[in-house]
Amino acid sequence: MGYDIVFRRCSEEESDYIKENCSLPPGLFPISRHGGRHKSEPHKWVSVSWSCTKRYNPKGMGQESYTHGIVMYTYGGTVSALRAERNEGIVRRGPRGGYGIPAELLDWFNNRILEVETFDLRHEDLPAPAIDHPFRVLKNEQGEYATFMAFKPEYLDIPGFSESISRIRMSWLKTSLLWMLWRSDWGRASDQQRIIRVDVTGDYLRNLMQEGVSSKKRTSRLDEILYQYDPDRRIVGRRMRAGKDYWVKAGRTVHFGLRGPVLEEFIDKVADGRIEDITDKCRSVLQDMPEHPTHELCCRLHLEPEVLTS
Repeated sequence: MGYDIVFRRCSEEESDYIKENCSLPPGLFPISRHGGRHKSEPHKWVSVSWSCTKRYNPKGMGQESYTHGIVMYTYGGTVSALRAERNEGIVRRGPRGGYGIPAELLDWFNNRILEVETFDLRHEDLPAPAIDHPFRVLKNEQGEYATFMAFKPEYLDIPGFSESISRIRMSWLKTSLLWMLWRSDWGRASDQQRIIRVDVTGDYLRNLMQEGVSSKKRTSRLDEILYQYDPDRRIVGRRMRAGKDYWVKAGRTVHFGLRGPVLEEFIDKVADGRIEDITDKCRSVLQDMPEHPTHELCCRLHLEPEVLTS
């Protein structure tokens, strides 16, 4: 049976309780807020987002209140059940994968906890989760990973790029350059004439996978992150030079669908100042028809293949 990983930020006192009992406490622990001592709210908040848990710093809270990070390994299906209860309004909805568990569901959640790890964030980092299903990526010389999108030409003419993208609709981020070239016909397909590249960190991709919902298992149209596996593509050079159909399926690739605040963060922060239009570089390979086109693409873009795992 697989397992789900969820995270929680808490005080040192609560961390000691969770570590000793392998469960969230039913009681309320005192916390520091606006210079005074208050009780934490009845809902127990957990998150599937590693990055949000790591950065968690509620307004008005003293730093001493949330010094520890908790990693809880739970039975597989726990997150899906929390998501379903959140859609029904029983579990409270939080930003970026947050779930507020009410008192009546606390025993159910605690009984699903298999193992707990605690981390003092004053002295150590909260470890990034491993990826259960590794996928192939392209790494740049700085150790970051290339992602790809395709747009109409006029989208890239708007300063900052961000004003052209709808925050309401879902935009898809591809990790496979060859899949992107196959789907867009090297940037010649309608509404996909410009191919852009945005390099991101490995932690960013891991977090998307951890927070995301499989497109086949989604339970709500409000999901902000989806991931979807598709057959990857490769190029047979001799067939390309012979004028034959040179695209063949090879392994699988993963795409990430982003919308709402997650898409805004990607456009305004992650991609800001890092967008490169690679359409002409890619088309030059198609024009030259080298013996090994995939290798030539990677060389011209200064990328090398890698499998992203943990």
